[in-house]
Amino acid sequence: MIRTVFNATASSNIQNVFPRYYDPNVVVHDYLGDLVGLDALIAHEERLQTIPGFTPIESQFVCDGDLCLAYASASADGADGPVNLLWMSLHRFVDGKIVEEWWLYDNAAMWSMLPPEM
Repeated sequence: MIRTVFNATASSNIQNVFPRYYDPNVVVHDYLGDLVGLDALIAHEERLQTIPGFTPIESQFVCDGDLCLAYASASADGADGPVNLLWMSLHRFVDGKIVEEWWLYDNAAMWSMLPPEM
């Protein structure tokens, strides 16, 4: 399931995949603030897809009970050349759906790959 969600972030299939795996009231804790609700999460992920060359590369998962930890990497075309991004996320499940996530990522790498309008 988590791998399906991860793979959806690299495709235009977010609108179809995320509602199957995320609770409508999901809360995502991010450095920049919380994303509240599935619509906010989908909008955020769709903005990430506009980053030139954004490509999730690899992911590893460790799950136990209602928690799943994901370690992942991605690449993108930064202003000064290719940028690699590492991140971790912790997912909490209730009744088979993700209800809460915590994101940790390399802020410097993320800022270097974002277009100025983001």
